[in-house]
Amino acid sequence: MTSSIQEKIKILELLNQIKKRKNEQDDFLNFCQKSFSDYIPGWVHVDICRRLEKFAQDVIDKKSPRLMMFMPPRHGKSFHFSERFPAWFLGKYPKGEYISTSYGQTLSEEFSGKCRDLIKEDWIKEIFPKFDLKKDCKSLQKWKTTYGGSFIAGSVDSGITGKGGHIISIDDPHKNGQEALSDTMRNKVINWYKSTVYTRRYKGAGILIIQTRWHEDDLSGYLLRTEPHKWQVVCYPAIATENEINRKRGEALFPELYDLEALQDIKETIGDYNWNAQYQQDPLPASGTLFKREDWRYYDQPFTFYDRIIQTWDFSFKGSEDNDFTVGQVWGKKGVNLYLLDQVRGHWDFPQQIEQVKLLSNKYPLAHAKYIEDKANGSAVISMLKNKISGLIPFNPKTEKFNRGLVVQPLQQAGNIYLPNPKLFPWVPEYVSEMSKFPKAKYDDQFDCTALAVIQLSNDGLERLKALL
Repeated sequence: MTSSIQEKIKILELLNQIKKRKNEQDDFLNFCQKSFSDYIPGWVHVDICRRLEKFAQDVIDKKSPRLMMFMPPRHGKSFHFSERFPAWFLGKYPKGEYISTSYGQTLSEEFSGKCRDLIKEDWIKEIFPKFDLKKDCKSLQKWKTTYGGSFIAGSVDSGITGKGGHIISIDDPHKNGQEALSDTMRNKVINWYKSTVYTRRYKGAGILIIQTRWHEDDLSGYLLRTEPHKWQVVCYPAIATENEINRKRGEALFPELYDLEALQDIKETIGDYNWNAQYQQDPLPASGTLFKREDWRYYDQPFTFYDRIIQTWDFSFKGSEDNDFTVGQVWGKKGVNLYLLDQVRGHWDFPQQIEQVKLLSNKYPLAHAKYIEDKANGSAVISMLKNKISGLIPFNPKTEKFNRGLVVQPLQQAGNIYLPNPKLFPWVPEYVSEMSKFPKAKYDDQFDCTALAVIQLSNDGLERLKALL
């Protein structure tokens, strides 16, 4: 074999190696597989990888792509978007500058650390031979590559001013249900996006939003309402609501991890509102959809004994007709079910409020604990009666009303809350009406007492409430 033929063979082998490496550099799915030996992708992860490949190329071509992707919790969202994608993009586009953000700096820096550590591994040199970290700049908040690329970890609460990005990603801008359901916190995130994120773009840069939906007017909802033409939206509901290319209506998104039985169990636990928002990516408007009239259960005769009986109270400041009602309720627990046993409600001044507490306490002596919402006249009532009536306990829920509604709703939907027969207790229809209109009802005092009772009596009421903090 002549030397010229040998040289041609070497050139062909080298060209094949270059072609193979180029194919690997363009293949984000392959990158994910190499980065994690136990990685077994479902069709949804293949789809995510192909869409992110297209997004990255559009950024390189300076097409200013805008991409939103909605996924349920625990389905590989952060693994792909925030831990692997930035490393792959910076290997593919060595001079790229990547800004990764989330609701909190600690979470963003956790993503940064996992992404940065990938670059130190030997296997990555097989795909991107000269891809390495710059030795004098590799903190969690900011690290650079030897080619001039960079990664910056930011958040809603930490500034990224003075920095620019070819890609700016936002992985869950809202921390939890309480923040997403708070008008103040949602506006904070939206203002952060407009004043900080949007102004950090280089020409042709891409913006990537990955989140689990919490509210119809969260950051993604706001952007889709104000500038829908700018965004490509990809939604992955946990259970398909219609026939799709990769699955039929009613099939699970990633059954290898969460099959239909597991998803149904989650739905029953968290209730329709949370299910539709977080798992189906279809948040319902908070306008009377929480407590359906048909989900209430009724009883004719109370039990002789209950596992536990409590009172709950919500006091107004004044007794005039223009002010809120004062409401006192008596609740019993039997097994897993909760029973509203009695209620008093009226526009009472302070002396009358004191008298109502005495009357209800005498009527239900086994209601040893009397939980009083610590606002309006609540503190004054406790101060006045603490040496006369035992078991007066102040309670400050520390969450917004709608979040407390999310604690009550799964039990009501499951048929675990019973009301007395409306024919025997004429106040029940008004109670159901107020609850059905929540949170848009004129008055919500009956709801406040109900939420307080559920929080105290249900097995995981306090845990549910803490999860929304």
